[in-house]
Amino acid sequence: MSLPIIFGFILVGLILTYIGGMIITVVAFRRSVVWGLGTILLPLVGVIVVFRQWTEAKPGFLLALLGLTLAVGPFALGDVRDQLQKELVSKFPQASGVTAGLQDKLQKLEKNLPQTPSETVPSVATQTAQIDQLDQEISELTTALGREYALLTERKKTLKTNVPEEVKAFNEAAAVYSQRNAMLKTKREERERLGAAR
Repeated sequence: MSLPIIFGFILVGLILTYIGGMIITVVAFRRSVVWGLGTILLPLVGVIVVFRQWTEAKPGFLLALLGLTLAVGPFALGDVRDQLQKELVSKFPQASGVTAGLQDKLQKLEKNLPQTPSETVPSVATQTAQIDQLDQEISELTTALGREYALLTERKKTLKTNVPEEVKAFNEAAAVYSQRNAMLKTKREERERLGAAR
């Protein structure tokens, strides 16, 4: 089947489906304006109209069904997709190079994928152990940083700014505190990431 024939089936099918839907809408409007508007606004109402007014809506339903069959039929015939691809490639040869390039890239990506699930995702037990360890480290670090902060605050109150050695020692202690605080933040982020992965 050639490309124009396939598109012809699809076009005729869509036209027949549209006409069938219009017939069902007319049947709904004959019943009442509310049913007609409902058919236009909500497709499910059209199905209800078909079942409730079968004798009047039957031609529209069968026409719509025939149209859908014609529109979808070519794709159900097996090799239509391959024929479409061959015809498109013959009309647009530059597209075949793009397709081949994409297939090569996909094959390379597939080769780089891990072969077993255990290589990609740690087991639940491993994740739980990691989370437990992080929770313990975070708790200990939070406690220690709380004490260090209190000590630094007290030390700052008694700091003699005119003694350079004392200021230098205080600044070094504050820098260590800042580094440990950054470490705590990193551990908390890691904990959140592991918790979200579960």
